[in-house]
This record gives sequence, structure tokens and C-alpha cells, in this order.
Amino acid sequence: MPHVEMTIADVLNDPLIGQLLRADGVSVEEFKILLLNAARSQSALQDPGGLQRKGRAVSPALSQPRA
Repeated sequence: MPHVEMTIADVLNDPLIGQLLRADGVSVEEFKILLLNAARSQSALQDPGGLQRKGRAVSPALSQPRA
């Protein structure tokens, strides 16, 4: 069976995660903001400068950190 990652919507609607959030005193809205910010940060790390979102190809050499 292939592994499928949960989407942010899946995570926010998961009953077990909801129980953990309540036990930790974290609102679903706070957790949603945390997840969206983390996704945005991860996206920025994978596409520095947002070149792919602007419709420009990124050379693999440019996306690698310099030594």
C-alpha cells in the first residue's frame, strides 16, 4: 500500500489530532496558522526567489547552496 501524506485539511480534520490539540490547549485556528506558515517557509526553501511560481525555470545548479 503506497504511503500518502496528509494534506493540511486532512490534519485539521483528523479526530486524533483534534484531541491532542485540545489536550495541549491549542486551537485549530492557531494550529492552522502554524501549518500554513511552515508550508510557506518550506516552499521558500525549495524555490528561493519564487522563480518557479513566476513561471521561470530554475537551473538545478542555481537551486543548490554554494560551498
